[in-house]
Amino acid sequence: NGVYRGLVDVNPNDPNAVHLEIMIANMDTQDYVIRASSKMIHVPASLYNTTANSLNNPVRIQLDSANGVLTRASLTKDLPLSTRINLAVGSIAWYPFDSYATLLDVQAAIGTGAFTGTKESGIPMSLRVYQPEDFDW
Repeated sequence: NGVYRGLVDVNPNDPNAVHLEIMIANMDTQDYVIRASSKMIHVPASLYNTTANSLNNPVRIQLDSANGVLTRASLTKDLPLSTRINLAVGSIAWYPFDSYATLLDVQAAIGTGAFTGTKESGIPMSLRVYQPEDFDW
């Protein structure tokens, strides 16, 4: 139906934070997972060189099992990511009579990755999470 409802709005006014919008796309009754996608909507001024129109350092975003890295050569700053999230509580087979909970690991760091030999440091994050008003299958 295309109508989304805001669930979470964390740290919305921090100018030093990476701002990420996360959309809970759907719940799949075939494989019992939730699909989500995200898009970075703001990069802090401290990380971005407006004169060169590039990042000062690589930035890594993790949305559950999906990872993305923005480098100085990246052509876009929005970095869309998609992931599958397993349910922690509830059964999609019992929809709409059950309650549901899931864990979503979201991280932002300066650096390209923990296993590449580069030093990483965390970045403050601002999250806005949306879900459909109705999970109509």
